[in-house]
Amino acid sequence: MIEVLFSIVILMIVSMALMQTSIVGVQANLKNSLREEASRIADETIGDLRSRVFSAAITDSQLDAGTTNATVTRNFRSFKTDYSVKTTIGDISASSKQASVEVTWNFKGSDYKHITTAILGRK
Repeated sequence: MIEVLFSIVILMIVSMALMQTSIVGVQANLKNSLREEASRIADETIGDLRSRVFSAAITDSQLDAGTTNATVTRNFRSFKTDYSVKTTIGDISASSKQASVEVTWNFKGSDYKHITTAILGRK
Protein backbone atom coordinates (compact mmCIF):
# COMPACT_ATOMS: atom_id res chain seq x y z
CA MET A 1 0.00 0.00 0.00
CA ILE A 2 2.80 2.44 0.85
CA GLU A 3 4.50 1.68 -2.46
CA VAL A 4 1.30 2.53 -4.36
CA LEU A 5 0.90 5.85 -2.48
CA PHE A 6 4.55 6.68 -3.09
CA SER A 7 4.24 5.97 -6.83
CA ILE A 8 1.05 8.11 -7.02
CA VAL A 9 2.85 11.04 -5.36
CA ILE A 10 5.74 10.75 -7.84
CA LEU A 11 3.28 10.55 -10.74
CA MET A 12 1.48 13.69 -9.49
CA ILE A 13 4.76 15.63 -9.22
CA VAL A 14 5.75 14.65 -12.77
CA SER A 15 2.27 15.53 -14.07
CA MET A 16 2.40 18.99 -12.48
CA ALA A 17 5.80 19.66 -14.07
CA LEU A 18 4.47 18.62 -17.48
CA MET A 19 1.40 20.85 -17.06
CA GLN A 20 3.60 23.85 -16.23
CA THR A 21 5.70 23.16 -19.32
CA SER A 22 2.62 23.01 -21.54
CA ILE A 23 1.31 26.30 -20.09
CA VAL A 24 4.63 27.99 -20.88
CA GLY A 25 4.44 26.59 -24.43
CA VAL A 26 0.90 27.86 -24.99
CA GLN A 27 1.86 31.34 -23.76
CA ALA A 28 4.93 31.41 -26.03
CA ASN A 29 2.79 30.41 -29.02
CA LEU A 30 0.26 33.13 -28.22
CA LYS A 31 3.02 35.72 -27.85
CA ASN A 32 4.42 34.68 -31.24
CA SER A 33 0.96 34.93 -32.84
CA LEU A 34 0.55 38.46 -31.48
CA ARG A 35 3.98 39.44 -32.85
CA GLU A 36 3.18 37.93 -36.26
CA GLU A 37 -0.06 39.90 -36.40
CA ALA A 38 1.81 43.11 -35.54
CA SER A 39 4.24 42.39 -38.36
CA ARG A 40 1.32 41.77 -40.73
CA ILE A 41 -0.32 45.09 -39.73
CA ALA A 42 2.95 46.97 -40.32
CA ASP A 43 3.44 45.31 -43.71
CA GLU A 44 -0.13 46.13 -44.75
CA THR A 45 0.37 49.78 -43.75
CA ILE A 46 3.68 50.05 -45.64
CA GLY A 47 2.06 48.35 -48.66
CA ASP A 48 -0.76 50.87 -48.56
CA LEU A 49 1.72 53.76 -48.46
CA ARG A 50 3.71 52.29 -51.36
CA SER A 51 0.55 52.08 -53.47
CA ARG A 52 -0.14 55.82 -53.07
CA VAL A 53 0.59 58.28 -55.87
CA PHE A 54 4.04 59.86 -55.51
CA SER A 55 5.11 61.42 -58.80
CA ALA A 56 6.65 64.67 -59.99
CA ALA A 57 3.18 66.12 -60.68
CA ILE A 58 1.05 64.73 -57.83
CA THR A 59 1.70 63.51 -54.29
CA ASP A 60 -1.05 61.79 -52.29
CA SER A 61 -1.86 63.73 -49.10
CA GLN A 62 -1.27 60.53 -47.07
CA LEU A 63 2.43 60.91 -47.97
CA ASP A 64 2.76 64.41 -46.48
CA ALA A 65 5.48 64.64 -43.83
CA GLY A 66 4.16 64.06 -40.33
CA THR A 67 2.86 61.45 -37.92
CA THR A 68 -0.52 59.74 -37.76
CA ASN A 69 -1.88 57.40 -35.10
CA ALA A 70 -4.49 54.68 -35.42
CA THR A 71 -5.78 51.71 -33.45
CA VAL A 72 -6.39 48.30 -35.00
CA THR A 73 -8.29 45.56 -33.13
CA ARG A 74 -7.72 41.90 -33.95
CA ASN A 75 -9.38 38.75 -32.56
CA PHE A 76 -7.26 35.95 -31.10
CA ARG A 77 -8.81 32.72 -29.93
CA SER A 78 -11.15 34.00 -27.20
CA PHE A 79 -10.01 37.61 -26.77
CA LYS A 80 -9.36 40.83 -28.67
CA THR A 81 -6.08 42.71 -28.84
CA ASP A 82 -5.66 46.40 -29.68
CA TYR A 83 -2.63 47.42 -31.70
CA SER A 84 -1.53 51.06 -31.79
CA VAL A 85 -0.18 52.00 -35.21
CA LYS A 86 2.02 55.09 -35.48
CA THR A 87 2.95 56.06 -39.04
CA THR A 88 5.69 58.63 -39.59
CA ILE A 89 6.50 60.09 -43.01
CA GLY A 90 9.68 62.10 -43.44
CA ASP A 91 11.17 63.87 -46.43
CA ILE A 92 14.60 62.61 -47.42
CA SER A 93 14.92 64.56 -50.66
CA ALA A 94 12.65 66.02 -53.33
CA SER A 95 12.26 62.59 -54.89
CA SER A 96 12.16 60.28 -51.88
CA LYS A 97 10.46 59.88 -48.52
CA GLN A 98 10.99 57.62 -45.53
CA ALA A 99 7.94 55.84 -44.12
CA SER A 100 8.18 54.27 -40.67
CA VAL A 101 5.39 52.22 -39.09
CA GLU A 102 5.56 51.43 -35.37
CA VAL A 103 3.05 48.89 -34.06
CA THR A 104 2.74 48.51 -30.28
CA TRP A 105 0.62 46.15 -28.20
CA ASN A 106 0.30 44.92 -24.63
CA PHE A 107 0.40 41.29 -23.49
CA LYS A 108 0.13 40.30 -19.83
CA GLY A 109 1.16 43.76 -18.62
CA SER A 110 4.21 44.08 -20.89
CA ASP A 111 4.45 46.43 -23.87
CA TYR A 112 5.84 45.13 -27.16
CA LYS A 113 6.83 46.97 -30.32
CA HIS A 114 7.45 46.17 -33.99
CA ILE A 115 8.91 48.78 -36.37
CA THR A 116 9.04 48.61 -40.16
CA THR A 117 10.71 51.27 -42.30
CA ALA A 118 10.68 51.76 -46.08
CA ILE A 119 11.99 54.31 -48.56
CA LEU A 120 9.43 55.61 -51.05
CA GLY A 121 10.69 56.97 -54.36
CA ARG A 122 8.91 58.91 -57.07
CA LYS A 123 7.43 56.91 -59.88
